[in-house]
Amino acid sequence: MRIPWPSRVNLRIVMYLALALMVAQLLMGTSPVFAMGVFYFIMVTAVSFNMAGGMNTFSGSFIAFMSLETIIISQVAKLFYGQAADTNLMTPLTTISVYDAGITCIAFAAFITSKYRRKSPIFNAEKDANRLVGMSIASSIIGIASLLLVGLYGFDGDLSVKKGDIFGFLNQFGGFVPLGVLLGTAFIIQKSNGTRSARWWTILPMIFLTLDGIALQTKAGIFSPALMWLLVCAAYGYRLNKKQVIGVVSVAIFAAYIIFPVVQYMRGFTRTGDLINRGRLVYEYLAENSLLSIRENYIATEQLKEEGSADGYFYYGTDKGMLDRMSLIETEDAIIYRTEVSMPRGAGPMIDGFLSMIPRVIWTDKAKWEAGSISMVNVMGREIGILAPTDETTYISFSIFGSTFFMVGWAWSAALILVVMIPMFLLMDSFYGSVRTNMFALFVVLGNMHGAPEFTLPAIFGTLIHEIILTAMILWFIRALSPAITMFLGKNGLLNVQEAPRAVIAVASDPILAPRLIVSRPAAGWPGRMQKSNSQID
Repeated sequence: MRIPWPSRVNLRIVMYLALALMVAQLLMGTSPVFAMGVFYFIMVTAVSFNMAGGMNTFSGSFIAFMSLETIIISQVAKLFYGQAADTNLMTPLTTISVYDAGITCIAFAAFITSKYRRKSPIFNAEKDANRLVGMSIASSIIGIASLLLVGLYGFDGDLSVKKGDIFGFLNQFGGFVPLGVLLGTAFIIQKSNGTRSARWWTILPMIFLTLDGIALQTKAGIFSPALMWLLVCAAYGYRLNKKQVIGVVSVAIFAAYIIFPVVQYMRGFTRTGDLINRGRLVYEYLAENSLLSIRENYIATEQLKEEGSADGYFYYGTDKGMLDRMSLIETEDAIIYRTEVSMPRGAGPMIDGFLSMIPRVIWTDKAKWEAGSISMVNVMGREIGILAPTDETTYISFSIFGSTFFMVGWAWSAALILVVMIPMFLLMDSFYGSVRTNMFALFVVLGNMHGAPEFTLPAIFGTLIHEIILTAMILWFIRALSPAITMFLGKNGLLNVQEAPRAVIAVASDPILAPRLIVSRPAAGWPGRMQKSNSQID
């Protein structure tokens, strides 16, 4: 079984599915204007996705993940609950209008980007074809060491990492581990012609990231290793066998039913102190309480919240756990309604977001600007009554659509989105290129799985500039260290052709896998090079 990884979608099929969704919504009593607004959003999303290059590029993956979590997942889920799509919303017509205006701006940004982005990416993995194993291992070692030092010694008395000293600097190196896993997994799939997807030097970093996520009680940290593996498998056409499919489905069900509620419930009293203290608190609590009992406590807590919450904060009428997390329309609608009632708040957070991009080394007094950009989501959370006034640690999820409307309302929303999204798409696509020809693009595509739907406009541009700088730092470090590691491992690295006896030449005729194996590369050593015959492989 292959995980779909579309470069484009068939617009005719999308139109038929969107029309079927609209008809079903109308039959369930949805307002015709709202249903047509959802249809428009889906069609414009599909067109802009194709223009941007599909899942292969930063801009295409951004459009896909953002659209799924803001609108598409929630509208399909509503059908299964037999509910009209505009129920449990405070101002449904305004909300869908904000979304339609926003996705139109995104489509225009995708069109501009498709015309003017660089053909050859600035961060180009072809330059490192002979040392990708060394780069993967070096990146993972640097990242793990940095995260351990920060986790053990780099936290203030609260939950924040110390800033302005060596630990604030080391915290930036956490991204080394995901990049190491991504590069290593991609190399293994290509080198083995799609017969292997993991080795110990990619498995160990994934185990570390999972344990680190458990200790810090972050859902993204716990789930990201599995998602990274699936991402690379999908991007490079790896076929999952039956056992892997069963394992993936089982883990997904267990994560939705157990892990998500357990993490949500425990994080309020286990996220304190350094990494060892947090890990000890998690271990002690899990030793004294079963997973099912913790889940029941979470459900009881959420029911109390529902009883004290206004209608419209639960899009499906009751708490649906992870599904609510992937349905941003419920909180977006609430903040759009509040903005209509009490006027937009101004573009101050946007200014703070741009000022926060200045490195702390240059501007030591930038903390207040940085806080202004990041804390905007908490201001919005308090505005709709889902965040306590004293809570400074929780990050409430809002998309670029709701956050921009909250700042400037109808008057300047379109202009503000275009001003940010056009240069952002151009920069990211020009630096990282396409997954098909550049492994480094996996780094930002993975980031979009979590960031695209949930970063507000003031934070997103600064975050991505930071991501470019981080990638440049990572490449500088691992390019310096990887030659020594590569020499130690030998020219074949840790995966030679004898370890992939089933990698027959028939794979070359596969219409999905073959283009990703880059068989036309010269003999300089690109890892996707195919073998000429079975005798050479065996």
